[in-house]
Amino acid sequence: MLVISRRTTFFEKILLIAGFFIGVLGFFIINTIYVNSGRVFGFDMVTVVFLWIILLFMMIIVATAENQKEESLNISRELHEETKLMKSLMKEQVYEIKLLRQDLAKLNSKKRK
Repeated sequence: MLVISRRTTFFEKILLIAGFFIGVLGFFIINTIYVNSGRVFGFDMVTVVFLWIILLFMMIIVATAENQKEESLNISRELHEETKLMKSLMKEQVYEIKLLRQDLAKLNSKKRK
């Protein structure tokens, strides 16, 4: 099994901290509104819970997008390295073909004589 480990970026660390604070702060705001209103299905309570869930989903989407960006960057680097390798192999093959043509030309010239 191929396991590729990579270091976390500064943006990912900040994203983790922001997500944690959004989760904790949202919970305290929901708790405060529940204590003040006393109703579970009040308009304020439903609005705050809904917005908190949207914020949590947005944090998940941003984290996923950042991960996809990093993965596509790694794939791009690997593709670039493979392209370099293929280019060098092609140059070697062209050189070998030139040598073979020279050898064939020498053989053909010897046969004609």
